[in-house]
Parts: sequence; C-alpha cells; structure tokens
Amino acid sequence: MAISHMPGYVRDMGERGIPDYRLEARLTLFDLRRLLVKYALHHNNHIKVVNYPKDRYMIADHVRPYPLDLWNWGIKARTGALSAPPYEEVHVGLMKRSEVSVTRDGIRYKNLYYECRTSLDNDWTAQARAGAKRRVMIAVDHRSPNEVYLIHDKDSQPEPCWLVPSSRTFAEAEWDEINDLGIRSSARQSHLILRARAKVRSWATSLKIGGQKENMSAGSMAKRREMPRIRRPKRFNAVSKPVNHLMTMILNF
Repeated sequence: MAISHMPGYVRDMGERGIPDYRLEARLTLFDLRRLLVKYALHHNNHIKVVNYPKDRYMIADHVRPYPLDLWNWGIKARTGALSAPPYEEVHVGLMKRSEVSVTRDGIRYKNLYYECRTSLDNDWTAQARAGAKRRVMIAVDHRSPNEVYLIHDKDSQPEPCWLVPSSRTFAEAEWDEINDLGIRSSARQSHLILRARAKVRSWATSLKIGGQKENMSAGSMAKRREMPRIRRPKRFNAVSKPVNHLMTMILNF
C-alpha cells in the first residue's frame, strides 16, 4: 500500500516490453523512510481495529478501537502488566539465526572465524583438528561482523563471540562490504591461477619443442650413437609385466 503507487515500484518482471523501473525511480532512501513513517502514523491514528475484543474496563473508559488509543490506554491503565526483558535478550532475539561449523580455525561464518569462552574452555579447535565434527547455532547482526552470539538453549543466555586474530582485518567493515570483497578476491584469485597455469603450459610446450629440436640436430644424433646401451638392473627385470609396462610409460614421458 505504501509504495505500490510510487514511481520505481517493481510490479511484474515477467512481462516483456514493460518500462524499466530503475529509470522511473524518484525516491531517495531518506524519502522512503519518511513515507513509511507517514503511513505508520496514519495507520495508528485513523485505521480502526475491526472486532477488537474490549473488556469491561475499556468499555467503561470509552476507549476507541484505534491502535494509538488502545496503546495509550494500556500504558495508562495497565502499566504494571507490561514486561521488560533485558536489552541484550531483545537485541539478540531480533538477529538472524544461522547453523555453522566449528573448524580447526574457529567457528566459521562466511569465511570469518570466531571464538568464545565455551569454545576456548572446551578446546573445540583442537577437537576439530582431530577430526571431530560440530555444528552450533549463532545469532548474527547483519550490519556488523562484531555482533555474533553463540546460542545454547532457551534457558541459557546468548554467549558473545569475537573474531580470531586472522579475521580481525574485517572488524570495522559491514557484511555487504565483506561479501563484495570476498567475491572480488575469489574472482581475482581464479584469474591469477588461470594466468599462472597458462604460463606453466606455455613453458612446458616451449621446453618440449626445444627438446625435440635438440634431439633432431646432427650433433645430438652422433652423441646418441656413441652412448652405451642402458642396462636395466636385475631387480627391475623381476618386476611383474603390468608394473613393468607402467614404468616404461613413465620413463618415456
């Protein structure tokens, strides 16, 4: 409702020939936030809550069934019934959950590694080096790699994690930047590997061609005639036929 009629709204990308929504966009992020706030205020003040179950106290106080009126009456008349959970519990509860692996370098999440008091006390990295496999649940703030918590169970408090020294280069970055750097680094590394592989193949080809030219020269042919015949050791002659064939292939490579 709030943005469906604004320029730049993405409707159906499956139709051919429709205008490019990117060219129609007019709002900045700040404008979009203001628009959403305006619609939220309009909803809370003017949109009636249909069939809201009033109790006798609300009826006696003539509370109108609008979100803002219901909220204000609740704050005034039922403040003692409100719960106040700890800030950290609410903060972590709003974070994204992800199941990750414990490796020899630490708790791995998106190519970054973390540790916490539990992982250090129980030596999880040493267990991983010994072949143990472990999966844990973590909560991650999508804005900062420094906000990561280990989730134990419903009755335990989330445990803060921190970056291991090898991953602290990205401590001040955001996840979008880290993902972008990872993609670029991977592409750059792949490009370097392909270039190095091409150089090795080129060098091997030139070496092979050079060796063939050397073998075809007159001086090389004369040296080959002067060289005594290579006598294989007795132990080599005792090798079984399949292995002997394999060794011949290796020597002729």
